[in-house]
Amino acid sequence: MYRVIAALVISAIFLAGCAESTESFQGNTWEIGTSSVVVDCSDEVNKGKKGPINAIGYGCSVEYTSNTTFKDVNGKSITINDLIPGSEVKVVLSKSVNIRRNIESKNPKPLIAKEIVLLKQADMSSRQPFDFKRDEVSKATIYIGGGSNEVIAEIEQTEQLNKLSELLHHAPPYSGAAPADWNYTIAIESKDGSERVIVVTGNGHVFIDESTKRAYSLDKEKFNEFVSGFQNK
Repeated sequence: MYRVIAALVISAIFLAGCAESTESFQGNTWEIGTSSVVVDCSDEVNKGKKGPINAIGYGCSVEYTSNTTFKDVNGKSITINDLIPGSEVKVVLSKSVNIRRNIESKNPKPLIAKEIVLLKQADMSSRQPFDFKRDEVSKATIYIGGGSNEVIAEIEQTEQLNKLSELLHHAPPYSGAAPADWNYTIAIESKDGSERVIVVTGNGHVFIDESTKRAYSLDKEKFNEFVSGFQNK
């Protein structure tokens, strides 16, 4: 079953329940931008919620400024360039914020980092090109954005799956600054019934494998041309 992956870059989405103000939180980095970093804040968003917790991943965009300090777990000074997608970090906010209520607000306050601590670096040695596993794939479904259930395409034909494989297979690992937008979610179903979810961001030139939180480069023009072929029908 498709697991909705919602990227909340400080957008307004209703979440029931109460939560206390947050001074700091931990999570893996999803994207590293020129003035902000998107960090998995799912645990913080779901903290204190009553009842079943939906299988949704939340990413919070945290701004960093010239006053933000960066260091590793041993206290050694580092820079934003030392962070890569998949790194585990602790974000200390310049001002406490109730993240869940902030998301609900029509005028959310920006999350600004006072300090970002690198707790654990992503494993660069295991970052191999993306493996689409074409022989095992039976279907791919493309959705708009991260939180939408609007389906652009359900791809089952061999020719279309081959084209998608050509776009994704052997895509090189990506590191660097990417816009914190969220274009498409692709659920890749295997013949054994398992599912692999990837999200396309950076205006179409980056995608993230949600099972590993690793980012890969994507040919933006070819991918957008592929998707537009379904949207124009």
